[in-house]
Amino acid sequence: MKRILIIIPTFNERENLESLVSRVMMQDGVELLIVDDNSPDGTGLLADALARGLARLHVLHRSEKAGLGTAYRDGFTWGLNHGFDILVEMDGDGSHQPEELSRILAAMESHDVVIGSRWVDGGKVTDWPWRRMLLSRAGSAYARVALALPFEDITGGFRAYSRDAIRQLELESVASQGYCFQIDMLARAHRVGLDIAEVPITFVERRFGSSKMNHAIIAEAIANVTRWGLQRLGSKLFPERLRRFARQMLMFLAVGSLGFAIDVGVFTVLRVGVLSPASVHGGPILAKLISTSLAILANWAGNRLWTFRSNRHDDVLREGLRFGMASVAGLLVSVGCLWVSHYVLGLTSVVADNVSSNVVGLALGTGLRFVLYRSWVFGAGAVAERELLGWRWTRRI
Repeated sequence: MKRILIIIPTFNERENLESLVSRVMMQDGVELLIVDDNSPDGTGLLADALARGLARLHVLHRSEKAGLGTAYRDGFTWGLNHGFDILVEMDGDGSHQPEELSRILAAMESHDVVIGSRWVDGGKVTDWPWRRMLLSRAGSAYARVALALPFEDITGGFRAYSRDAIRQLELESVASQGYCFQIDMLARAHRVGLDIAEVPITFVERRFGSSKMNHAIIAEAIANVTRWGLQRLGSKLFPERLRRFARQMLMFLAVGSLGFAIDVGVFTVLRVGVLSPASVHGGPILAKLISTSLAILANWAGNRLWTFRSNRHDDVLREGLRFGMASVAGLLVSVGCLWVSHYVLGLTSVVADNVSSNVVGLALGTGLRFVLYRSWVFGAGAVAERELLGWRWTRRI
């Protein structure tokens, strides 16, 4: 027989607790875990007193109010550690009726996750003002569109998960604090392909106490759903292969920026100093050769250790030679632009030399180097060569 745990987070729910516990305990085959956040009104103390007379009632105390999401996460972890097969979320204010548990548990016989839904046929809400009704419906609609979720009640908190379902949802990475936790968990469940069903429930307004919903909780939900929706849209518009290419390009450009700073700095110092045209014939060319050679060394280290680290060669010498050859190709493009500008077009100022070599030449040379680095020096050919020769890939310089 499957072990079923009802998890109820509480904060200042003393007036609702005793009646709710009594109604849950009337349901056959279930156990109850109260997760109390050190309620100032003594909810946790009352839960302890009730637990002393009820073997199926457990209490988990937390030191402070840390949010609904973390309370459920701690409750799920407790339930998994104690061997429960089905874990059910339920509010502590009495709005979820324990008498409707049987409908949810019956659906769990053939599904991984079951949502007690207010908005499917047969579901309803009692005694809600129109503003709250509008907020709840709008929240579900927004999350449904933004996250492409085919469910009606996305924010509802009366739901059940199988043990295997919880394990697939990577609880440790769920950071949502408030009611957004419900959206987060449902989106994860849908993304990993769990079998999810909605069954109708009647949601009743609390009799005692006040709602914990506030502007911060609403803001968190809007911000997170918007962020997740944009991420989903980005994934559709930009496939993973393209995103990997973009990340690699950005890393390559970051390394190149360091090399550029070295190149420009050294070139300018030499160009106006010991290798000025007035002192040495062909000084600008020699200055460029020296500055670019130093930049090449910096670029090789950065690209090997960071940009293309997953594709680097064991044979460092071979890789270094190829890197040098690819870099020289880029250097020749840059030097060629400088030579044309300085000696053919007669543009001999420091500004002209920098524009021709470090703007036009650098842009063309950078594009050529990236293509050669990615496809030849660190590319798929490097991986195939290692496999062909049976070399053991060790992550060393």
